[in-house]
Amino acid sequence: IAGTALWGWRRVARRLETATPIQRLAKNVSVPMGIQLLNRLLDFAFAIFMLRLLGPVNAGKYAFVVVLIGYFIVLTDFGLSTLTTREVARSKDQANRYLSNSALLRLSLTGLSVPLFAAILVFYSWRSELSADTAWTGFLLLASIVPSGLASALSSIFMANERMEYTAAVSLVGNLLKLALGVLVLMLGFGIIGLGIVSVVVSGSTAALLYYLFRRNFFKPLLEVDFQFQKQMLMTSYPLMANNFLS
Repeated sequence: IAGTALWGWRRVARRLETATPIQRLAKNVSVPMGIQLLNRLLDFAFAIFMLRLLGPVNAGKYAFVVVLIGYFIVLTDFGLSTLTTREVARSKDQANRYLSNSALLRLSLTGLSVPLFAAILVFYSWRSELSADTAWTGFLLLASIVPSGLASALSSIFMANERMEYTAAVSLVGNLLKLALGVLVLMLGFGIIGLGIVSVVVSGSTAALLYYLFRRNFFKPLLEVDFQFQKQMLMTSYPLMANNFLS
């Protein structure tokens, strides 16, 4: 299905270069929506398979770390995705500045999250006898935030340039890879730790693919460090992060 969709997309892509605003709107809505629906179907199928192989206890362990890591994804993103998309859409010449500084901020926030995450796991180990495999899976998922953060920074530039189909397609590729590797590690008996390793591999692969597509479609990113600008970004994006965190 994905291959057929890609073939069809390549045939119409050139026509959309001179598309009207209505056509661009239709493209930017329909393609991500279709791929998101397909991703949900894949997730549903994998969930059925995963629950049967893991069983209630191990599935509960994995669900716990997934929910916990969700808070840290919000924290490390800090609303920077929305901010970057909004500002680069206004000023395309600021793309490298926002990309570089937002990626560095995400990396710093992830580093600062490690001791907090460890403290939470220690607390749960003390109060609820958290198992070792749950803790290791949690740290693997935390490690996957690093490439995922880079992918989110790159995706923000695609979104700002109304190229939503690229990020949607990469998300589908990542989901197919997650499904294939997830089935493999579960069949081999690696359990939730295997799923944690898959998360690192998939996030790294999708980040690499997005970087390749970014260089082909836009420019070669350059390191541009501006601490004052980073402080300004954090102050501006803080309400966005708070909103996402509360949600």
